[in-house]
Amino acid sequence: MSNLLLVGHSLGASYAFLYAQQHLDNVCGLVLLEPPYAAMAPQLLANVQSFIENYPQLVQQRQTLTLQQLLAEVNPLNLLAERVANARIDLAAYANPSILTEAQCLPQLVTTLRTAEKRVLTLPIQVLVTDQRLTAYQQSPWCQLGHLVHAPGQHYLHWTNENFVRQQLLIALSQS
Repeated sequence: MSNLLLVGHSLGASYAFLYAQQHLDNVCGLVLLEPPYAAMAPQLLANVQSFIENYPQLVQQRQTLTLQQLLAEVNPLNLLAERVANARIDLAAYANPSILTEAQCLPQLVTTLRTAEKRVLTLPIQVLVTDQRLTAYQQSPWCQLGHLVHAPGQHYLHWTNENFVRQQLLIALSQS
């Protein structure tokens, strides 16, 4: 397997970055949407700790949660069919034990990222961020590790600025 262009959002971007470091010969580039970085650890870990502590209540809530409740929360700019599909995914994932496991592993991921951020990769890395978070990313390791590209939108750029993300993916594909 070679010439993989890896794409990841948020924690998925961290996993893609770490995979690329371990399998550099197989990866031709990265497109990362708002990837976390080690300096974000206090905020990330606080959110995760809250999730872990509230997990038993989430399991209880899951028993009565409906698709309609989640539909009000997902992809506000997408067509109804796309929103329904994503709400179904969210409903299936809500209080899923694998998400609890990922949350419990986050402290180790942060430790690994601290080390990984110090190694510059020799492959193209596009880091897609929102305009509102650009300044923070300019102060982050991602400024040295990759090429920052920004656009209007929210953390879920693939939902709130789909055309921008599509354009950046096409550019990355054409360069790989």
